[in-house]
Amino acid sequence: MKYQNQSENKQLSQKGVFQIRLHHHSAISLIGSGMIYLVFHSLSAAVAFFFSGILIDLDHFFEYWHKFGLRDFSLRKFFRAAHNHEYSSYFVLLHSYELAAILLLVGFIFIRKPWFWGFVLGFTVHIISDQIYNPCHPLTYLLLFRIKHKFNGERLFPLEKREKYARRREKKVKPGARKGKISPPQNKL
Repeated sequence: MKYQNQSENKQLSQKGVFQIRLHHHSAISLIGSGMIYLVFHSLSAAVAFFFSGILIDLDHFFEYWHKFGLRDFSLRKFFRAAHNHEYSSYFVLLHSYELAAILLLVGFIFIRKPWFWGFVLGFTVHIISDQIYNPCHPLTYLLLFRIKHKFNGERLFPLEKREKYARRREKKVKPGARKGKISPPQNKL
């Protein structure tokens, strides 16, 4: 199914379709790094977990560059474009289960350092959280799948999945309530 237009993408985004954002990844990374520190008592592993869980999103720069070029770049436009799903192609080269598996293998064979394991865990948790919270095809975070479909946003983030996700989010939000607030359960007397 093809996207109707960019305003439809923006409307779906405003309905809460694309929920995982920088502050969500920051919170997940902070909690995860705290758990890493508590379990392994390694500050380097905790710090690596935190930063890899956030900085992986720098690969969204390629979508921005592909769509808008480098002229008039601003962080505000960068985050807005990502949140509003304004891209027709999604490269996200770092968002890859294959890369996570390679890093895991490298860790087992060559780099047996706590900081590296923290890095790999933060990296992997980020990809898994994107898989869970973004309305995407189940194979979107496999790089080979993205290559096969030529990084086509319509295939990776199908409109029907985004619409279904938006409907599910709308049921949780009470009409007229502030966006993001979950409505209390209704009494059925």
